[in-house]
Amino acid sequence: MKQITLSDRIVIEAGICTGKSIKKISEDIGKNPSTVSREIRTNRSYIRGSFYLNNDCKYARHCARKHICTDEYCERLCVKCRDYECRDMCVRYIPLKCSRIEKPPYVCNRCPTRIVTFIQPSLRMLPQAVDVPKHAEELD
Repeated sequence: MKQITLSDRIVIEAGICTGKSIKKISEDIGKNPSTVSREIRTNRSYIRGSFYLNNDCKYARHCARKHICTDEYCERLCVKCRDYECRDMCVRYIPLKCSRIEKPPYVCNRCPTRIVTFIQPSLRMLPQAVDVPKHAEELD
């Protein structure tokens, strides 16, 4: 069988969480390391909630700007605003990006400075394997 199966994905996820190399994971499932690497990069997720106030701006933690939205009566810091996304309006916005996700294992699961990416739980990695009812969004 050439395709990666759900059980292969579980082994990949467990391997990443235990700190195994991509080469060792590929040996465990009998696949080429490039296949495992591609699978990880394809199915990793970026989680916005990992940032200060869910804002991925480099300056979010120390930003004191107000009125970017031009609402002169608003006294809230733009970074704390729930009505507008300051990342869409602020000229100072610079996304916080970690260069470690560009190198193996391509995710932050075992990284001590984990900020952005992790590999999703295996059942979510294979959309065709899970039959989600249409009303599932309402349940969350």
